[in-house]
Amino acid sequence: MKVKGICKTCSEPFSTKTGSYTHNTGVMPMYCSRKCAGIGRSAKAGKPPAITKGEPPRFCPDCGVRLAPNAYRCPPCREVSETARRTKDKVNERMRKRLLKGEQYEAIDVIKVFEAWNWTCAYCNIPTPKELKGLNVEQSPELDHIMPLSKGGTHTYSNVVCSCMRCNRRKGAQEGWDLLIGAGVVK
Repeated sequence: MKVKGICKTCSEPFSTKTGSYTHNTGVMPMYCSRKCAGIGRSAKAGKPPAITKGEPPRFCPDCGVRLAPNAYRCPPCREVSETARRTKDKVNERMRKRLLKGEQYEAIDVIKVFEAWNWTCAYCNIPTPKELKGLNVEQSPELDHIMPLSKGGTHTYSNVVCSCMRCNRRKGAQEGWDLLIGAGVVK
């Protein structure tokens, strides 16, 4: 089956015969079926999707938006969910390879590390407030590997510290021992 497009309603790939659902305009079809086209046009008009007889309405478990028939999540939430799953799979694969090589690995609770450092940067001693965690701000707290993983460091509690985003970016893939010694944290 040669894929002609992705349905704007159900996000499924579809193939069409020449001119099918395009009314011979030469425009790429947007929907896989007349049913999805009707639902799509209703959504553009601000109406909830049509429900077939006997089917109770279904809602996205993440955002609560009413779903098209046979859909489990709305397209935006499905994309976020799939991206998170792919990221998790990549991380798990990297850890599996490291374990096969015999390298040390611990499941690290980031919050425990930040609390152990009193939410303070190990390199410059500025406060890294809890409220800034995950934000793109110079003072936001980040987990930093003293000996970078790329240089053979381990993913263990003894090799991680709380760092502000500014220091973590400045340090990059360098060893952090010199910075810690300079800050008076390690002697």
